[in-house]
Order: sequence, then C-alpha cells, then structure tokens
Amino acid sequence: MSQPPTTPQGLLKNLMEQPDEDIDLAKAALYISAEEYPAVDVDHYLNVLDTLAEEAGKYVALEQGHEAAVQTLSDFLFVQRGFVGNQEDYYDPRNSYLNQVLDRKMGIPITLCLVYMEVAKRMGMMLEGIGLPGHFVVRTGPPEGELYADVFNGGRLMSKVECKDLVLGMFQGRLEFKEEYLLPYTKRQFLVRMLTNLKHVYLNSQDYRRSIVVADLIDIVEPGLGNNLKERAMIRLGLNQYRMAIQDLEAYLSAYPEANDVDEIKRQIKEIWETLSSLN
Repeated sequence: MSQPPTTPQGLLKNLMEQPDEDIDLAKAALYISAEEYPAVDVDHYLNVLDTLAEEAGKYVALEQGHEAAVQTLSDFLFVQRGFVGNQEDYYDPRNSYLNQVLDRKMGIPITLCLVYMEVAKRMGMMLEGIGLPGHFVVRTGPPEGELYADVFNGGRLMSKVECKDLVLGMFQGRLEFKEEYLLPYTKRQFLVRMLTNLKHVYLNSQDYRRSIVVADLIDIVEPGLGNNLKERAMIRLGLNQYRMAIQDLEAYLSAYPEANDVDEIKRQIKEIWETLSSLN
C-alpha cells in the first residue's frame, strides 16, 4: 500500500484529484502556503476560519435576507476584526498566501474573497467568486436580486451595473465589458488565478526560482495550461534549464496543435536545441 503524500505539492495534487465541487478551497490554499512556509499549521488556520465563522454567527441573522447578512458579515470582518485590502503594498507576495492573510488581516481582492467565502460557507451562506478583469468580488442572492460585494474595499455592496462601471473605469474604456465576466469561478479557476497573480509578482521582482515553484503549483491545479507552459519555459530559459524548457514547449505543442503561435514555438525549440549543441 502506497504511503499518503506529505509534501505540499503531493497534498495539493491529492486534493485536486477530487471533483471540483468537493475541493476544500481553504485547505488547497494552505497547501500552497506550505510550499513557501514549510512550518505552516494547516489545521490551525482552518480553525481560525472556524472561529471567525462562529463569532460572526453571533451577529449575522440569515433569516433577515442575503443583503442584510452580507452587510453584517462585512461589518464583522472589516470593522470588528480589521481585515483590510493592502492598498500600500499590493504586490507584496504575502498578500497571496492564506496563512499570511489571516495573520496580518491584509490581502488582495482574491485572497480576501477567499477568507470571506470560507467564513460565509461555515455559516451556511453560499457565495460565488466572480473574477472580473483586474478585480475579484463575491456574489450573493437570487438572479433577480443579486448583489456583489467588493471585499477589497470593505465589502461595499454593488449591483451588476456597478460591477460593469468598475471594470470600465479601471481600464478607461480600453476593454469591452462582456457578460461572461460575471460567470462564477470554479474552485480550480480560483486557485489558478490566485497562483497566476503570485507568479507574476515573483516574475516582476525577478525571483525566478519562486516563480517556477508557483508555475509548478498551477500545473498541479490545472495541468497543461498553455500560458503557464509557455511562461514556465521562458523562466527555465532564463535559468539555463534548456531541456526542461524544451519539454514545456513540446507539451504546449502537443496540447495545442492548432494554436496560432505553433510556428513561433517550433522556432523557439529549434533555437534552444542550437544553443544546447553549442554548449557541448
């Protein structure tokens, strides 16, 4: 009988073998945290979420309706407990690790949404994560009366129209708003977006070792994503990991044989092999 996994990546991979609806989002996020913080106590942080939900339950009355419940939960988390969006250092990598967000009570939209959704779930409130371009919010309520909460800004309640205005304002008219932006994220999509944010934080700071680790985590959550394979290949090239870069690019060609950049990828592979031959 094989032994159960013990490494963060092994634990995450085991979790990702479940159907999407059965994935424990908080636990997955904490396994991701454990890759950077090996001493992280997963059970402790799950208990922190349990305790927050228990305390919030003293104030939130679900029978009052979803709008009142969400407003009260926002008051509890952002006023009483002091959670806040990290406006001053948005690209601090700690904003993307759930253990750090819970310790510091500070994060970016998607990780604050994670805390919000996990606390709400423990209270019997089902909220959906909505990945708007450039921002992340949660949605509650029936289709005829749905509301969106901007948890990065204290849980401000918004309508569908206000979500559209938010996106158009952020991109200053350079992006056409599409209804698909309001589709709820699956748990895998949620984790991929959270990790992609983190990967780009590390890339921007030229921390290529950590960016590869995060790319590996993305490949566990959603194997074979085209953009991730190509980005990981470019990172590997920067670290002179030529053969592994070729493997990623060949995996991309295998998964996306009709992509419009196939010829460019083949050219890159040829150039890498030429580089390798000059080193031997």
